[in-house]
Amino acid sequence: MAAQKKSAPKKPAKGQGAPGANGTPGGTSVGAVRARNALAELTPAFVDWFAASGGTAAVAVEVFSEIEAVVGAHFQAAAEAQETAFGPEFTQAVEALIEAEPDDELAADILDAARFYVQFLEESGRWTGTGGQLAEVREGLYMAADAPLGGLDFFVPELSIEEELAGWAATPLIRSATSILTWLGEGQPVEAGEAPLPRELDGFLAAAANPHAQAIWLALMDMELVLVNDGVATPSEEVPAFLSGAPEDQVVEHRGVGSMVMAELVEESASEVGDREMAQTIAVGVLSLATGIQPLTVEQVYAQQEAGDDVDEEVGRFVTERLDALAELGLVTLDGHVVVEPFARHALSEAFGGGLY
Repeated sequence: MAAQKKSAPKKPAKGQGAPGANGTPGGTSVGAVRARNALAELTPAFVDWFAASGGTAAVAVEVFSEIEAVVGAHFQAAAEAQETAFGPEFTQAVEALIEAEPDDELAADILDAARFYVQFLEESGRWTGTGGQLAEVREGLYMAADAPLGGLDFFVPELSIEEELAGWAATPLIRSATSILTWLGEGQPVEAGEAPLPRELDGFLAAAANPHAQAIWLALMDMELVLVNDGVATPSEEVPAFLSGAPEDQVVEHRGVGSMVMAELVEESASEVGDREMAQTIAVGVLSLATGIQPLTVEQVYAQQEAGDDVDEEVGRFVTERLDALAELGLVTLDGHVVVEPFARHALSEAFGGGLY
């Protein structure tokens, strides 16, 4: 996976610092003092680890100050707390800080800092708790449905037009879209309805050769590559640009189709789930993490299907089914970790909003 440059956390207003668990500005609680002392020896190692992941030393120091606030809140809430071994009480302290922060971006920074810290402890071999504790903490930090999304970002590496186009061209998504547009010819009759499908359904499905043919068809309509008038679907004048235009024009069209398919699979399909908002939030949150240096493991995501709670299991199934679909379309890889393909990340941002870095 390409290295990422993590953006600096948003600064508090002048005169403010990260609050301690007792609400004291500037982190002056007993817990904050304990945290600074306990973490002092870890600072150089964290900076090195962060830099190795593509960040900068300056940003690492800023992130570590957020970590001090998080660990300080944890220490304040639990007298026997340790800095390298903890359980759900750590996640509870993080949630308390987030709930007390009215600024969504600052709240997202708190969550980011907690995630970075846990990942650092795990990857550097400094975690001294049990494997079960680590799994609980990671699940709490990554899968919480109420995690703030105000700071949602997608890391997009620098790719040339040719590199991005090659990525798109190799996907089952674009190959299927190309086959559909070629099969369409000068036009095909469609069924009446809000989202009309070709009447010659067998021919359409054979052309698509893809289990997600309907989502691709709807994306082609949304992009106005396919026009429907008087019961007939015809290719638009933009189709040549999609099929054989200049590389920059093809990338625009391919990104657009990719973005529409992602939105269809995640946002529109979430209507089938009882808690639609939770399903969308978790799915998009996982995809955001899948563009950075903190991607979830496939095992972590799929374990949510066995959460033991009917709502969580339903949402877990929805998220894993969406990831499977995106993987089948060539937009996501599920090889150990959940990772969005670099060429598809602009399209991901266009589908769900958020910043790029």
